[in-house]
Amino acid sequence: MVPGTYGEPVAWEGLGILDHAVVPHVDSPGHPETEALGVVAVNYRADGTPHLTLRDGQALVIDGEDTRIY
Repeated sequence: MVPGTYGEPVAWEGLGILDHAVVPHVDSPGHPETEALGVVAVNYRADGTPHLTLRDGQALVIDGEDTRIY
């Protein structure tokens, strides 16, 4: 459980731009967080949490209704 900040509930919706979580640095050899974020992705998959994984060098680009990973 994550405690609230300043006595307010935790806001999980972020900016409301995406309807899924983004997990960066997955399968990125040499990155210090790749292993930990790989575990996050596995847990999201097991829990059915909508998410997108990105390797180093990839970018998510949203242009209107068009969404691409480069």
